[in-house]
Amino acid sequence: MDIAASEGPDALTMHRLAERLDCTPGALYRYFSSRDALLGALHRWVLAHLNLILEASGRWAAKVQTPLDKGERALLTIILGGLIYVTYADVYPREHGLLSISLGNPDYTLSADEARDVFQVGRRGLEKIIQSFQEGIEAGIFLPGPSAQRAVAFWAALEGAVQARKLSRSDPGFVNAEEVVELIVRTLLIGWGARRTHVTASMALARVGVRECMGIPLESALEQVNMQVFHPARTKAG
Repeated sequence: MDIAASEGPDALTMHRLAERLDCTPGALYRYFSSRDALLGALHRWVLAHLNLILEASGRWAAKVQTPLDKGERALLTIILGGLIYVTYADVYPREHGLLSISLGNPDYTLSADEARDVFQVGRRGLEKIIQSFQEGIEAGIFLPGPSAQRAVAFWAALEGAVQARKLSRSDPGFVNAEEVVELIVRTLLIGWGARRTHVTASMALARVGVRECMGIPLESALEQVNMQVFHPARTKAG
């Protein structure tokens, strides 16, 4: 993960990873048929971990004790999911960096087959947000509109906010990154029909939810993507 996130996917080779893990390249080929398969598994690992956190946030939003109708709970789920994504970049910068490098590269870094498998894992994270947008429309929280496109636009805008944080690190007085995130959330959701008071209340609740849901360890997603190789004791024998 360190190699791919810090130096880019092209720097990750089977021989270099074997040196890092103190094992033989042959041991790695027992788990991954090629470098491309390894890189795809890394992407799926990160996305599977993010999905576990998003699933936990959905359960938290469903059980929160504050009285909420179906539409308000859908709005909370959307905002919480967005803030989880932004916070993930802070708590897991290497892992998020791997995704950002791949997304920002105009060239395709994965084969068509690996890219399809990675997309299927990432799509699961978006599906709950898409569902929540649809529930919000049905409950009258949002104006009618394409739920899938809204979910993608919401994610893409927040990914841009994560990248904009680099500006605040270089010149803290130039832009407040947290205010940019809140501006994006408010502008998009109110523009799609949500009431300002509902968004404000959901933002406050969502900040509590983020603290409750970010504790799921990265290792918990290993078994979902056949990443047992990163238990070094299993790779010593070549």
